[in-house]
Parts: sequence; C-alpha cells; structure tokens
Amino acid sequence: MTDEWLERVLPVMDVQHGRVVHALRGNREQYRSVQQLGLQSDELPCVAEWYATHYGFRHFYVADLDAIRTSKPSHLVGLETPKIGGILYLDAGWSIESLANCDFETRPDHEVIPVIATEALACLEELEALHEVAPPGSVLSVDLKQGHLCSPQLKLTEPLKLVEFAYRVGFRHFLILDLADVGQEEGTSSLMLLEELRQSCLEAVFWGGGGVRDMQDLAHLWKCGYERVLVATAFYRGSITRRQLREAQVPYSDC
Repeated sequence: MTDEWLERVLPVMDVQHGRVVHALRGNREQYRSVQQLGLQSDELPCVAEWYATHYGFRHFYVADLDAIRTSKPSHLVGLETPKIGGILYLDAGWSIESLANCDFETRPDHEVIPVIATEALACLEELEALHEVAPPGSVLSVDLKQGHLCSPQLKLTEPLKLVEFAYRVGFRHFLILDLADVGQEEGTSSLMLLEELRQSCLEAVFWGGGGVRDMQDLAHLWKCGYERVLVATAFYRGSITRRQLREAQVPYSDC
C-alpha cells in the first residue's frame, strides 16, 4: 500500500525540563525520561530522528510542558531538526500575546503549527481572540480528564459546548485528548464525544489519541472518524511496528 498512514498518525514527544518524557495520565510530576523505555537518548532532536529512522515520520506533535508550566515563550519554535523537516505541531501554552508575537514563517528546516490548549483558557470568549491571531491550520486541543475539561475556569462547561463555540468563531481542526488515557495503553475514551462532535460540526477535522495499544486500536479510531491519531507509548514499547503500519489498510470513517 501507499504510505497514507504517515499522514494519519502523529508521533508524540512530551518535553519536560528539556528532555523527552513518557507521559502518564496527565500526572506530570510522575513523568520519566523515555530512556527508561529503552530509547538511547531523551534529547528531542534524537527522539525525532528515532521516529524518522524507525517509522519514517516527518511530522511530529510536541508538548512543551516547560512553556505550559511557566507561561514563557517556547524555545522549541526555533528548534533545528536536520534531515527530518516536516511539520512540528507545537503545544506551548499559547496565549494571545505569544501567538501574535511569534514568527511562524522563518524556520530553517520545518514548519511550526501551534496547538492551542484549552487547559489554560480563562473563558470561552478568549477563543475568538486566539483565533484572530493564530496562523491558518492551527489546532485547538480540547484537554480533558475523565471526560471533563481540564481548565479550572471551565470545569462546568460541557466539552461539546466548547467545541461548538470554537467552531462558530472559526476553528476547524480539533484534537480531542483525555489525559487520563495517556500512557495507559487501555484504549481511548473519547469516542462518544467524537460522535456528537461530528454530528454538530460538520466541516471540522478531529484528531484523537491517548491509550492506543496496538494496530487494532489505531484502525478503530480511524474508522470512527479521527482523521489523525496521536501515539507515543505504543511506539516506545514496540507494540506498533513500521511493518504493521505499512501493511495496514487505512479505513474511511463509517461510524
């Protein structure tokens, strides 16, 4: 088959204290270096090259947990990744100011597209201002924990209502991620929400992830309507191989 799966899977790198770590249920104090899972290095360029060498990936999702924690600009925007290129989808705790002040067009070897996390939102109305300054193709990450929005200010807001509001102000790309699923290899819990969102926001593109165990999980998420699926643990542990991906039949959504 063709390498269509390269556009349907997005390998994940979570960066904390300058190193790539293994995320676990969103409990960031428990995150440990990916070297504990057998990788030779936990430096981001090295892990990106590992993904490129072992799987052929050129596009990556990176969460800069240091920038998210400190609300300071991310140094990863200017990261050089020689011989890899592609797109870096970067969650760096983006604010209206940091989006407006960032030059997304001068990277020497790759494109940076912001992933705007809802966990830092103060109110729904902030989404409109974020969309006005965000570059085209920006992704809104709907950050959940056990089905509820992570943002303390929006904890009583239904995720469906948040996405519908974001859709009305112009967002078209959404990442649905329940942090309780991350690193657990126990499956992805957001499929009921995805079904509601696909019926409500007809022109939106949805990405998902968290809890992916194997190729069966991956194929099921594609089939249910996730255009792209984020994966980390199953790659680190070798539960999904390049050969399995190349032999997979990427299904069209029919759920």
